[in-house]
Amino acid sequence: MSDLLQFSRVNPSKIEQQLDQLLSEGRRAISAIKKTETYAWESVAYPLQVSLKKLSEFFSPISHLNAVKNTPELRKAYEACLPKLSAFYTELGQDAGLFKAFESLESTALSPRQNRWIALQLQDLKLSGVDLPADKQAAFKAHQMKLSTLGQQFNNHVLDATNQYSLHIEHKNELEGIPEANLQLFKQKAEALKKPGYCLTIDQPSVHAVLTYADNRALRKTLYLAANTKASDQSDEEPSFDNAPIIEEILKLKLESAKLLGFNTYAEQSLAPKMAESPEEVLTFLNTLATQAKPFGEKEIMTLKAFAKASFGIDDFSAWDFSYVSEKYREKHYALSEETLRQYFPADRVLEGLFTLVNRLFGVTFKEQAAFDTYHEDVRLFELLKEGKSIAFCYLDLYAREGKKPGAWMSDAKGRFEYQEGKVQLPIAFLTMNFRQASGDQPALLSHAEVTTLFHEFGHGLHHMLTQVAIGGIAGIDGVEWDAVELPSQLLENWCYEPEVLAMISAHVDTGEPLPQSLLDALLKAKLFNQGYAMLRQLEFALFDLNVHSLDPAPDAKAVQALLEAVRQEVSVLIPPAQIRFQNSFSHIFSGGYAAGYFSYKWAEVLSSDVFSKFEAHGIFDEATAKSFYDEILSQGASRPMSEAFVAFMGRKPDTAALLKHAGLAP
Repeated sequence: MSDLLQFSRVNPSKIEQQLDQLLSEGRRAISAIKKTETYAWESVAYPLQVSLKKLSEFFSPISHLNAVKNTPELRKAYEACLPKLSAFYTELGQDAGLFKAFESLESTALSPRQNRWIALQLQDLKLSGVDLPADKQAAFKAHQMKLSTLGQQFNNHVLDATNQYSLHIEHKNELEGIPEANLQLFKQKAEALKKPGYCLTIDQPSVHAVLTYADNRALRKTLYLAANTKASDQSDEEPSFDNAPIIEEILKLKLESAKLLGFNTYAEQSLAPKMAESPEEVLTFLNTLATQAKPFGEKEIMTLKAFAKASFGIDDFSAWDFSYVSEKYREKHYALSEETLRQYFPADRVLEGLFTLVNRLFGVTFKEQAAFDTYHEDVRLFELLKEGKSIAFCYLDLYAREGKKPGAWMSDAKGRFEYQEGKVQLPIAFLTMNFRQASGDQPALLSHAEVTTLFHEFGHGLHHMLTQVAIGGIAGIDGVEWDAVELPSQLLENWCYEPEVLAMISAHVDTGEPLPQSLLDALLKAKLFNQGYAMLRQLEFALFDLNVHSLDPAPDAKAVQALLEAVRQEVSVLIPPAQIRFQNSFSHIFSGGYAAGYFSYKWAEVLSSDVFSKFEAHGIFDEATAKSFYDEILSQGASRPMSEAFVAFMGRKPDTAALLKHAGLAP
């Protein structure tokens, strides 16, 4: 367990100094590599991987803590490091000496995996400007450093705007319909602020609870507007939190960077290392799905509008009514309540069932560690074993709290790596969620949507932790094409609807009984409820993302808003009010890795639906199918293109038919 992370050793006052030392060591190592007389894997690739591994593993816990336990001291140190890291990696990407070394290595006798690593390094170097003249290299480097800083500022604004907001409600009757567990959390927040009654926030569990359950329509509207105008000039927050100027600068710098590399738009640059070959191909893909989904989405909204009018007298059905009316419709027409379902999914039971599923599919067992260096009492650590041997570890951080970035994600703490002397470092994953905490005597309970989220992120985790590749840069999720990396995560979601698995992951919080047949039938019947709407929402985000990164010149904030509204007119079936500024907290594309790549969710869903159709044909626990998926895709990392891995598993190229069938949008 010596390779586990030591969070207690992270000292914000020393981070920058420690990073400077590691960067100096890294530059010396790169200089020594370029001076080698004989270009060989052992003298070029291996020492570079060791150097980069040391740097990434130093910064990994710092980056994670900045996301899950944000403090002013840590944030200051983290932000001071970003330009330095960006400068280092840009220098690395523009190093002509390394480029020459890698090109020379191509001609030596390497293994297929080693050749794949070299090919990806050469691709990265070209996309970092290694071929550019000195003045353009300097401009590209400056742009990357600035973009790194802007992305963090964008994140800070979203986090600070979320943390700052608090809606004080004195009387419980204004909160009718909201589950008692959420009310307890609202009460605890008020007590912490020394106020009577309740305080509502705009973190995900709070917003979800109000929009889904609050009978008070005015309250739903208030919280919806607060959550969807945060970090913008339409909110009541500090003007300094407005992300619009940051979006403008990000788009401008990305377009300029793309042009320096010879691309017409950033979208073209983004797609260069992905499965999809061009923006035109992606637009055709997205628009085709939108055309197929829109009639279903329109019918769903018409149904909800009629139900809202008949049941609640709502004549002007609005965005803040959608979740509430949908939940009431599900209760009436499917005999299904999310809060009723939640009683059957205690977090510990879901985890136990998830582990059982992974064991049946891939022969992996999970052993919880009792004592380890942690950063919060909620965090749990699990060791993964296969055939009795330790193969990986994962840190699980499930619950929302102040100072923690919203959303759910998997990130790698350490990757699988084999040293020259034969020792193999095991992969370690961070799995982070923002679920509702336990309240009073009641344990943490998950909605079925949250169960699906947990399975999704765990799919990413398995991709990282079950890899059999031990070369830094192509092990696990490293180097996997961005529009393919969601395949294992979206695949695992499918088991959340299988009766055998639902029996494994459910146990009523009071009786311990698994999900009864009546609720199981209702859940399966309601699976396709609002699927057209859900697909159109994802397509709206993807089309906005691709189009906004295809504009030349780069748009200002007004043009960004106009583009989003134009996309909505084409594909949306429920258009939000004009003051909504969704883009100002769209962290996926403005501070994450999804810029001109948000389409990847749908692209990979085609792959995952297709793969699951093979499990459906042979049995969802079929040993041979699971082994083939493990051998051809899950364990392969980026050791070969996903297009090849997919064909190796399926025996053919991807087909959209399974996705449309699973979403109920085709016979």
